[in-house]
Amino acid sequence: MTRKRYRIVNKVRFTAFVCAMILLIIFAGGALFGYGRSEAMDIDRYIEVKVQPGDTLWSLASAYGPADQDVRNVICEIEDLNGISASSLQAGQYLTIPVK
Repeated sequence: MTRKRYRIVNKVRFTAFVCAMILLIIFAGGALFGYGRSEAMDIDRYIEVKVQPGDTLWSLASAYGPADQDVRNVICEIEDLNGISASSLQAGQYLTIPVK
């Protein structure tokens, strides 16, 4: 029984084919095992706080908000999250406040 021998006729085409197959295997393996998946570095967390008499948005943002953010930005986010303004703040209501 004779064995058929194969010869590489065009080295450039063969090299391009091998490189394409290697890249295809790498990308397919990455997609299959989730290596290209990205996740957020900062996950937003929130707490719910009951407003006490004398509380202001500034005092709540200073006490509970992220330390690395400007208090004014935290106040704006509290207003947006809760659909309120500083003038409509009342004791006894619950506010969602972002923390990191």
